[in-house]
Amino acid sequence: MTDHGLSTDDILARLRTGHPYEASQIAYKFGLPTASLRATLEAMLQAGQLKGVMLQKGPRIYQGYVRPELTPEAAEPLNTSVAEPRSAPDLKANLTGYDLEIRIRAELCMLTRAR
Repeated sequence: MTDHGLSTDDILARLRTGHPYEASQIAYKFGLPTASLRATLEAMLQAGQLKGVMLQKGPRIYQGYVRPELTPEAAEPLNTSVAEPRSAPDLKANLTGYDLEIRIRAELCMLTRAR
């Protein structure tokens, strides 16, 4: 696109999603003059990689750039091993070890009890 040597992927990697930037802010991130980066930003705007927004700072209104949010169909699918909701405990099942635990606690209570 231009002679600055940056790809669109390099620029997109430095921009936060949904955060508006001025062309000068983006150029500052790469240590380049704004004029050399403006053509690349406009090409990215035309390709849909960036959205154009109007920003206002005081009385001044200027063109800004926003990295669009990923839509759910554009996002990569999650690879998870657990894909079901948490299940409730079965309260009618046999509670193994419950009787033993109660008996041990009762014996400990009796040992520490003052006579």
